Amino acid sequence: MAATIGRNLQEFLDPYGTDLAPPARSLEIDPNDFQNLQARISLDRFCRLMELLATVTRDDCFGLKYGQYFKIGGTGPFGYGLNNAPSFRAALRFLVKFVGISADLDVLNLFTDNDRIVIQWNISPLVMRPQQFCDFSASIIMRQLQQAAGIEIRPMRAEFERSAPQDKSFHSQYFCRQIKFGAEQNQVELPAALLERTNPSADAVLFELMTKQCEEIVQALKSEKGIITRVKEDLVNHLSNGDTSILSVASRLALSERTLQRRLEKSGKTFHELYTETRSELSLRLLKETDLPLSEISRKLGYSAPSAYTRAATRWHGKAPNLLRKQTT
Repeated sequence: MAATIGRNLQEFLDPYGTDLAPPARSLEIDPNDFQNLQARISLDRFCRLMELLATVTRDDCFGLKYGQYFKIGGTGPFGYGLNNAPSFRAALRFLVKFVGISADLDVLNLFTDNDRIVIQWNISPLVMRPQQFCDFSASIIMRQLQQAAGIEIRPMRAEFERSAPQDKSFHSQYFCRQIKFGAEQNQVELPAALLERTNPSADAVLFELMTKQCEEIVQALKSEKGIITRVKEDLVNHLSNGDTSILSVASRLALSERTLQRRLEKSGKTFHELYTETRSELSLRLLKETDLPLSEISRKLGYSAPSAYTRAATRWHGKAPNLLRKQTT
């Protein structure tokens, strides 16, 4: 993702009396990259930084507040396209299709019925601690929707992947009172009446041009993500149910089995190596970054018995999982 997503972090941190540089460098992030239009930073590393800053500032709503403070900016194909959509309906479709350009997240679904609009999205399963980024992304989406509607809007109902904050009042004030935390995916529901709103200042030609440019950007981002990351994300999503054969993964990625094998080989990996690597990496992160019992970690990694997981983890990490966890706490 573009490092400039953190371009306003230091000025946002100033009232907290916090210097961004030390926590950023502790995660091997160069704070100067946040002002570099060409610099890239992994989503996982940025999410870790957000969690660390929430701890340093002792603010469990840090991500939500930064999302409100963040200067979205109205230039570029995405901003111009959103501003020139002929209707809220068109703007909504544009946002859902291209939001990854702005917030680096995957929108899974958009549907409407007689009285509501539902937008659903998920954060990459490779991110272990997405609490603050979950809030940040929801805040950005709501701000962009308000920009498209031209009026202040609030969800009728919302669901978030993050666990409930100690103080829920800030979320209630910004979103709505009906919020479910700890959900399987993020979701906001809006009144369907918004679909009838039109944009009198829209430029249809400019909107069409920006749509084409955004499609090109999205394709470039997909290529940048790489086949290794896409396979790992798919495996993490399906390890627990065991649907992790190369044929199943290839099908979900809209590739033939042979094409997937060829692309992995070109990247220097076999499918079996990547499968084992994904399990090992996920095991280590769950042991170090969560309090999940070993039986639950075993289930998430697709093992039918904790004893089988213990043997595998000892082989991967050089020591038994319970001992490794004690040494990192």
